[in-house]
Amino acid sequence: MKRSSARAPASREWLVLLLLAMLALAARLVFLSAWAGTPLFHVPQGDEKNFHETAVALLQGGQLDSFLYQPLYTYFLFLLYWLLGPSVALARTVQLFLGVGTTLLFYGLGRELVRGDDMARARWSGRLSALFVAAYGPQVFFEAQLLAPALVVPLLAGGCWALLAARNRRRPLLLLPAGICCGLALMGRPNLLPVLPAAVIWWLWGRMPLRQRLAGLGLALAGLLLGVLPSWSHNIARGQWWVPVSSSGGHSFFIGNNPDATGAFHVPRGWPIDDSSHAAYRRSLQAIAEKRQGRRLTAAQVSSFWYRQGLAFWREHPGQALSLAGWKAMLLLNDTEKPIHHPYSFACHLVPPLRYYLRFGLLFPFFLLGLWPAAGRWQGRRLLAASTLMYAAGLVAFYVADRYRIVLLPFLAPLAAVGVVELFLLARGRTLRRALGRVLVLLLGFGLTQVPVTSESQERKDISDGYNLLGVSAAAQGDMLAARRFFEQAVRWAGPDHGILARANLGLFYERLGDRDRARNLYLEAARISPRARLARERLARMAELAGDWQQAIDWWQQVARLEANPEKTRAHIERLRARLRKGAGRAGTPAGDRRPAPPGSGEESD
Repeated sequence: MKRSSARAPASREWLVLLLLAMLALAARLVFLSAWAGTPLFHVPQGDEKNFHETAVALLQGGQLDSFLYQPLYTYFLFLLYWLLGPSVALARTVQLFLGVGTTLLFYGLGRELVRGDDMARARWSGRLSALFVAAYGPQVFFEAQLLAPALVVPLLAGGCWALLAARNRRRPLLLLPAGICCGLALMGRPNLLPVLPAAVIWWLWGRMPLRQRLAGLGLALAGLLLGVLPSWSHNIARGQWWVPVSSSGGHSFFIGNNPDATGAFHVPRGWPIDDSSHAAYRRSLQAIAEKRQGRRLTAAQVSSFWYRQGLAFWREHPGQALSLAGWKAMLLLNDTEKPIHHPYSFACHLVPPLRYYLRFGLLFPFFLLGLWPAAGRWQGRRLLAASTLMYAAGLVAFYVADRYRIVLLPFLAPLAAVGVVELFLLARGRTLRRALGRVLVLLLGFGLTQVPVTSESQERKDISDGYNLLGVSAAAQGDMLAARRFFEQAVRWAGPDHGILARANLGLFYERLGDRDRARNLYLEAARISPRARLARERLARMAELAGDWQQAIDWWQQVARLEANPEKTRAHIERLRARLRKGAGRAGTPAGDRRPAPPGSGEESD
């Protein structure tokens, strides 16, 4: 009888796990079925395009420089393409199914967090932790993107589980897989580095014999080095000994710390940074740094230059810098997802069911309950709380973006599950006074996430950006009618103050059709909206050349040159046009520019 009664809870728990897996799969299939009907599913844009093209280059035997961006996802795509072929749609589908495994991993993490207490509480903490991840909208969204969070979140969750299990079960050997998982996660998100000291202190503070603690620490460090070895060895082979992962830290720090900073991703307006493509972006960052330093610089030295620019902002504008840090903290705790290239709000616009998935504003208040001091009987809470604090401080030091905040999920979801369980137990035990305090914390946390931080104009711009990406993807597939429709929707959503890329791309469409008047008007609108609308100014310059109006072409090309980090070619072209003007070529001359505009491109200019 005892054996059968013990078997019953185990079989029931397997049924619960099956139901959680089915829920996770259903949530992802709902999103996948709608997302697959859009051009974005088949044609990557922005950072997705960079990862895809880099993986394909590796597959074709290409050689890469030292990494500017985090290489974990590039290696993953390379391996996936090598096994299954370079299919973007297949990669997205595989990741969404991997998300089901991520959900079950959070079940183990939630249980391990409260291990040592009664089994019922541990089971419910695991179940709720898995449930939160199964239905968490941003996680489902990022699992469908060709971006690092699809890998970093499960790797970090696995590392946390192994670290908790090593201490709870007194098995230091588990520190080796914990270190490997964290090293791989670092290769996908280097700003996890501040979390490592918190984990080391937490481990050494344990009650195991000192020899075991030191042995476990050694295993963790060995695993960590194994995790980052692929990227570090690649960079060492290219002379970058002190760049274990990537050299993007400097300019990322500057993005979050400059006079034009918004707290989110942007391109600083006061610098001639060319953000029309990833390659141009990297070249312009290096060109600016080398011009200022007066010598050739390595990737690490370029990063150091941009770090110094960000620190100079703190020295010269300490009040503005502190105010900006406070604003970034508000963005970090807000329910709004701040995008870089792929707006979550646009995904909700295209896939309405996504609006009803869980969001940060619902998870964070229960996370606060999980930190309640009076209930801090489990040492694991201290690890997750300290990790949350250290990682959040890193985001505030740089800038806030949805793809960075999602990495907090392995810390937030298990503690939120604990908070729900404890609130339920207090309510069931009718300890109203203790429950009241938690309810107040819950309401305070919810209110904090709902503070308005985004204007209606910005929300419309995000949707406009999404439609622009749809148009670019449709154009890449050859569906020009759909591209035109998407660009027109992008312009409508943008309103009069945004949408420079949508206008430029729609202008390119009309120019290819021969409607140059409409194209020119759209380019002029884009140039009016933003002094950084380089593509629109370039097209206006070329249209002036086609009309034989050399002086107007020169004027537009001069504006383009001011937006370029390397304007030598443009200035040489201006001199050729001036020579034509001096010779009196007038309208009879042969235009120096191209006659046929390039197809619409995604671009990355900032409004």
